[in-house]
Amino acid sequence: MNAQTLYIIGNGFDMHNRISTSYANFRDYLKNVDFLLFDTVEKFLEIDEDWCTLEAALAELDVYAIIDDASMFLMSYGSDDWKESAHHDYEWRVKEIVSGLSEKLHQHFCDWIQSITIPSKEMLSSTPVPIDPEGKFLTFNYTDTLSYTYGINIERVNHIHGVMSEPTSIVLGHAWNPEEVPDLNDVSESENMDTRVYDGNKTI
Repeated sequence: MNAQTLYIIGNGFDMHNRISTSYANFRDYLKNVDFLLFDTVEKFLEIDEDWCTLEAALAELDVYAIIDDASMFLMSYGSDDWKESAHHDYEWRVKEIVSGLSEKLHQHFCDWIQSITIPSKEMLSSTPVPIDPEGKFLTFNYTDTLSYTYGINIERVNHIHGVMSEPTSIVLGHAWNPEEVPDLNDVSESENMDTRVYDGNKTI
């Protein structure tokens, strides 16, 4: 029996092939297509300049920064400017931030991946990586470079975070540990909590 080579592929593989798949590329893409969300990421995630730490930063979301930001929408019920429509302003602001950093960010990420041009082997502007087409491939990349550019049988490739040809399979973010997430609606305090804050906390 012949030994089979296992390749573990990261983003360096795509970047060697001159494919623009860095998180800095995604940062620039998002800044162009949705500046408000770009600004939200920069404001609420502890992220480096090139966004290399984006996935880890999603697991370290500062929930108290969201609460502090949304608190400016908590108008007192006794205020002279109070109106019924203001009752949902706080929760609206929380949802805007939270949905932006989850569903919206994920959607833009999928759109960005699908917008990336994958070259054929003949169109490569770099030296192809020598790989055994009979090997097995474990890849962290979302692109189909292995199958499209290098002609590797897709059944030999395991895209552990999903692949661009199947957007619903794409996973963004990691290291989430629910046990480390604070209970914002602690039972001992929730009785006297403003219902608007309680509902906002549930959203977070």
